[in-house]
Amino acid sequence: MPVMPSNRLGRTLSLAVCAVALFNTIASLSLPVAARRPSTSLALLWLALLLLQATFYWFGDAVRGRLSLVGYLVAQAAMIFVISVTGALFPVGLALFVALTAEAVVLGEARWGSTRITLAAILAFGATAIAASNMYQGARSGLILAVTGLVAHAATAAIRARRSERTSASAPVETVPASAALDQSIEDALTPREREVLDGLVAGLKSANIAARLGITERTVKAHLASIYRKLGVDSRAGAISAALRAAHQPRDPQA
Repeated sequence: MPVMPSNRLGRTLSLAVCAVALFNTIASLSLPVAARRPSTSLALLWLALLLLQATFYWFGDAVRGRLSLVGYLVAQAAMIFVISVTGALFPVGLALFVALTAEAVVLGEARWGSTRITLAAILAFGATAIAASNMYQGARSGLILAVTGLVAHAATAAIRARRSERTSASAPVETVPASAALDQSIEDALTPREREVLDGLVAGLKSANIAARLGITERTVKAHLASIYRKLGVDSRAGAISAALRAAHQPRDPQA
């Protein structure tokens, strides 16, 4: 299955959050009703947190390599929580939660499943809304995010079904995924995690992307790569990929 370029998604979200930061600051400081206008220090706090979150999105691969995927998501959620409970729940907090949920689904669907991620986001946003205001606001916020998740899941399912139909129509009947043949031919040599890392190499991913995909640190990926090189008798990424592709296309002994 093709992997969505997480770096491109992160940078797109980063630019969007920068736009939110700019317009939220201008709107906050120019609110006509003085009694409802937030203080300058509070508006600057929101601006700083939004720019920090934009930085996290922009350098997402590097941040996840240091913090792990879980640490990255927790840090992002913590920033949104502070922004929301200090008075910017709607529409800023809601938009930020939706964006983070979408990125979490892209990065962690294989690990946790999109349904669990969406439910966790709904609960987190509902709890944030309750902390920011009251039970009614929390329930209303949860409802909005739930409807958003429902629509997103329906749209995703329709897109996947369409792609699956096109792939089935265009792919030769005898085609076998390389990863399946790869697992069968070297499963005795590599651990399950090492095979996942090697699959990432074959897919053309960098160490940071593999780390984000598997929810581990980049240092752990490099340790797995060293073990893979040793077991396959190679000394480079190119050598490992070449060995993997040879194993994937090598005829298996029926008596093995």
